[in-house]
Amino acid sequence: MRKQTVFLAILALLLTLSAGALAAQYQTKALPNGTVEITKYSGKETKLEVPAKIGGKAVSSIGEEAFYDCDGLITVILPDGLEKIGKGAFLGCENLERIRIPSSVSYIGDKAFRHCKNLKRFSFPAKEKSVRQEVFAYCSSLKEIVIPEGVQTIGYDAFYGCTHLTRVALPDSVEYLGLNPFASCPVLAEITVSPAHPSLEVKDGALLDKTARRLISYLPGTGIQVYKVPEGTEEIVEKAFYSCKDLTEIIIPDSVRKIGRYAFSSCEGLIKLDLPAALESIPGDMASYCYALETVSFPDGIRSIGGSSFHNCKALKRVFIPDCVTKIESSAFHSCTGMTEIRLPKGIQKLENSILSNCQSLVSVVIPDSVTEMSHEVFRGCVSLETLAIPPNVEKFGKNIFQKCTNLTVSVCRGTPAEEYCKKNNISFAYAD
Repeated sequence: MRKQTVFLAILALLLTLSAGALAAQYQTKALPNGTVEITKYSGKETKLEVPAKIGGKAVSSIGEEAFYDCDGLITVILPDGLEKIGKGAFLGCENLERIRIPSSVSYIGDKAFRHCKNLKRFSFPAKEKSVRQEVFAYCSSLKEIVIPEGVQTIGYDAFYGCTHLTRVALPDSVEYLGLNPFASCPVLAEITVSPAHPSLEVKDGALLDKTARRLISYLPGTGIQVYKVPEGTEEIVEKAFYSCKDLTEIIIPDSVRKIGRYAFSSCEGLIKLDLPAALESIPGDMASYCYALETVSFPDGIRSIGGSSFHNCKALKRVFIPDCVTKIESSAFHSCTGMTEIRLPKGIQKLENSILSNCQSLVSVVIPDSVTEMSHEVFRGCVSLETLAIPPNVEKFGKNIFQKCTNLTVSVCRGTPAEEYCKKNNISFAYAD
């Protein structure tokens, strides 16, 4: 009897120590409903079964970044009764391959599994109605995703950078897609949508919103080189063609009235781009990092060119911007290192920051008489530029406009702010008269 009592006492002590050790791995906070949220995990396990209770209280929530950068984790089993997985909960768990999500979960936050680059499969809980922003971004081992019936929204960049994702199935319940959820998925070749879907369809190699006439996502895994946007399309959304490296030409119908930011960015093989007649505004970064882009045709109705819209388009040689353009935003042609000539529109009043900075081959540019202001670093690093005339109407000058323009002599009119600027900043100049 005495031995049994001693044994039970030792067992109780071991259980107490085990519970204490378990509790020490987790930081928690009490929730109003009497449950707890795990706010931080500090253990070193590779296979982890998260307890259903800590300190006698049910675990109902995994908090924001609770398992952030736990790169030792390979398998995680979450407890029944869990309701919420917070923003970035498993962000950066680079070796995580499997995670069991209980059916009780009804909320999975933004970036919950971002950068879980070894996550190979994922089963959505039936209660979850949204695939939120960047939730699987950079999960580069995911190959297929079946989004279950009941999911209504898919957020911006939800699957961004899933470099091995080849196939996605969308249910009829999906009502909203946040811009292009599948940007930078280079081998994505198939998105399946029911013919009965009320708004979505896959047509000619792209996912379309047929009610709003929007092109949401081009499928880069098809390997097509010349792509024709379907007739009747009115909008190409943000990042619709982002990083589609096989494309050499995109043919855009005149029905397109709006193009989103980064729409063609990082299409490294794109050679030619003819913009549609109905387009009035070129968005920021629209074709940035299109290294092979040689020619761009601007429609006569264009009014503005967004910031960094052609940044790092190294193969652009000659650019002619129509006079209807009244605004060119910062860094629009920054680092177009092969560009030799650009014609600026006659009505433009301000040359924004760095719009032609680091255009190392630029030899010919005329500043229109309408310009009254030149902002910072407009021509910085234009090492081939030898002569440039500044009109007398230019009154305001930013910093380092001609920095590293080692071969440049500026032509100025006597008694103008341009003359004063050149003298003050030790810039080589000559008088126009």
